[in-house]
Amino acid sequence: MNKKDYLLSAFNNLNTIYEIGKKITPISQPYTKKAGALRTLQLENMVEKVLLHDKSMIHCFQIVNENLNELDTSIIASAARNIMEISNIYFHISERKIGEDEIQLRYDTMYLNAMINLQDIYKKLDFSSECFHARIEKDSLISTREEVKHNHAFQQKEKIVQDQILSGRKIIVKANPHNILEKSMESAIYNLLSNSVHSLFIGLGSNSLNNNFFYSNFFTATRLLTISLQVAVIYTAYIIKDYLELRKQLYKELNDEEKSIIKNLKSDVDLKLFLNDLKKEFENSFFDNPLG
Repeated sequence: MNKKDYLLSAFNNLNTIYEIGKKITPISQPYTKKAGALRTLQLENMVEKVLLHDKSMIHCFQIVNENLNELDTSIIASAARNIMEISNIYFHISERKIGEDEIQLRYDTMYLNAMINLQDIYKKLDFSSECFHARIEKDSLISTREEVKHNHAFQQKEKIVQDQILSGRKIIVKANPHNILEKSMESAIYNLLSNSVHSLFIGLGSNSLNNNFFYSNFFTATRLLTISLQVAVIYTAYIIKDYLELRKQLYKELNDEEKSIIKNLKSDVDLKLFLNDLKKEFENSFFDNPLG
């Protein structure tokens, strides 16, 4: 495929996985399959968040039909990076063969982290620490800490980990790799997408299709856009497939073709082919098209 074909294929795939995925989330109306259990409720929100990122990426990309100069590739890359981050927490929460105590502990660990961060935000914004709202949240924080201390799974952790959990500094107690992409590839892509968020040289070199030679680098806006869309497709497909396996009743919302599409879109073949093409260009021609 040429570069344009890679980009359009990735965009079409993102549209497809979004339209399929929204059928099993609250995005779809009417939606009557609301999660009830603690873990599935958390995962439902994460799947919804991923799909909303997908939809935002789609909206941003569609602006090329109106004004190419308004395409914000940095926002699209940032959303793709966020999807990669969400996947780490998603697969941590969805891990199979763990006990109810561990499931509860993982929820409480995230809750403590949230409450500690909120307390810090309130303080910096000079919100009252004595009003009814503040007292309710403080009481909730104290009671959750006490519950955690009596949790059997918590009691099995090392002292240093226990202290981190209770302080709110720990989000993931033990991260198991999800192996969506090869480790070195995942790290490189995450780093590339992260740089697009900042107003540093790499980010400014690919923040729009108006390529500024002063900040230019090999990963032009078009190349960054293609990688972002491809990554979003792969990670979204992995998360949706895992969610369906956990809540098998949701399979009834999809037809056989849609189920097959999810499986196919988990493949990283197109991403690897595109990166391999970029590798050849990088190594064989310095004077390539600056717009990629």
